[in-house]
Amino acid sequence: MTSALEVPAAGVGVWNGTSTKAAFDRWFRYPAGLSQDALARLFDHDRNPHEGPVVDPFCGAGTVGTRAACFDWAFVGAEAHPEIAELARLKLAPSPDVDAIVQAGEELLASAVPVETIDAEHELVRRCFSPDVLAALTGLRDGIQAGSSAEVPYLKWALLATLRDVANVKVGWPYLRPGLARNPPHTDVAARYRVRLGWMADDLRARTSDPVAEILQGDSGDAKTWLRREGEPKGSVALTSPPYLNNFDYADATRLEMFFWGRNASWAEMVADVRSDMLIATTQQATVVGADAATSSLSELPKAAATVERLTTALAEERGKRRAGKAYDRVLPEYALGISRVLRQLQWQLEPGSWTGWVVGDSAPYGIYVDTPGLIQNIALELGYTNPQSEILRSRGLRWRTNGTRHQMALNERLIWMRTPGS
Repeated sequence: MTSALEVPAAGVGVWNGTSTKAAFDRWFRYPAGLSQDALARLFDHDRNPHEGPVVDPFCGAGTVGTRAACFDWAFVGAEAHPEIAELARLKLAPSPDVDAIVQAGEELLASAVPVETIDAEHELVRRCFSPDVLAALTGLRDGIQAGSSAEVPYLKWALLATLRDVANVKVGWPYLRPGLARNPPHTDVAARYRVRLGWMADDLRARTSDPVAEILQGDSGDAKTWLRREGEPKGSVALTSPPYLNNFDYADATRLEMFFWGRNASWAEMVADVRSDMLIATTQQATVVGADAATSSLSELPKAAATVERLTTALAEERGKRRAGKAYDRVLPEYALGISRVLRQLQWQLEPGSWTGWVVGDSAPYGIYVDTPGLIQNIALELGYTNPQSEILRSRGLRWRTNGTRHQMALNERLIWMRTPGS
């Protein structure tokens, strides 16, 4: 397996995250999404016979799906976050009436009236905007929520994507920092909303054919999520990027949007609603009971279990040296088990012998090196996958070297490949 100290070869991309300029990606920048460099390497035409749909078990906002549509490849994605799954569906919906979307947006802007008081808004939301800006945003929101036309979801996502553009505090990924003021990049809510909606219209109009796509909402490691696919053609390739081990909490990443929209009114409510089906990848999700159960279940994969046991022991020792250490040792078993469940489901969703490519980075919590890509490949091999391959895409983690409380280890992001069991 690749060493943690290797660095990308000359020409290997170093940029991370979803593009803020590429068509469809720019609709809403879901954090830590696939970069254009990673997508270019993930879409390896030699590994896809074009006989079935592309499958993405962690499809997020549909980045892989919109790239598949560019090649007229069918797509099937699974996403646990219910709102982000809705966004993916919008991007891949066939034949939306673009003129009607633009007209509905203009009618909304013409009719929306800033609310008289913002006192009823969530306290976190009030802290992120000036009163005038929040009154304008809330007026648009109330107008959208009062509608019922086919255009409403597009109007909604143009507004949710506008929030961080006009916030007067730090709202960058992954965590909101309402205590830190900033000059908002944009101050005219209506103008910025019109730009956002215009991007959507431009991207939809530029399509030359309708996507053939299906977005399933739920846990991709649960067979029930895939039941709607029963009897449908199996995939010919799976392309994905799972949550990175303890990178950050994907529920927290959309807290501003969920609180503003009114879907959730508290952290606990959002955890139960948005995060319940997500792959367990952060210390906020892990529990003692869950970790013990995962450790027991991993015994079916003895090699992976031995690796996880060695690492969790080291992580627990490091946590014990700290007054309030994070429970990385509880996350790892649940993460490994979750990955194994997804790999099992992919066996049923892909034709035998199909390739699956994963973009994923390694980690070093408390300075204990966790070769996450290597662990995923080893789990896959124990499940019968074959032909493991690995390519370094970029280096990562180096920015922490000047912070004495962080690890000093160079990390990387890799593209790993393997074939599903079968001929």
